[in-house]
Amino acid sequence: MTYGIIFWGNPPHSNNIFKLQKRAIRLIMNVANRVSCRELFKKLNILPLHSQYILSLLLFVVKNVEEFISDSEVYCINTQLRLDL
Repeated sequence: MTYGIIFWGNPPHSNNIFKLQKRAIRLIMNVANRVSCRELFKKLNILPLHSQYILSLLLFVVKNVEEFISDSEVYCINTQLRLDL
């Protein structure tokens, strides 16, 4: 599910994939359809789809930080946000 998630993880159909992920978690844990999955994700140490998408984006930025430019390279004003990407 995480393969290429930074490319496909945010379109509208990702909610359908998240629903499928929750259905699979409920099947694995053998609980009813109306049971909240929040604690089940924690118990299984699995990130929900949206959290996995955010983590993948952050890891991509950390690994490729030299590919991004900081505000200080764009603007000449020395502000406290000058190191932001």
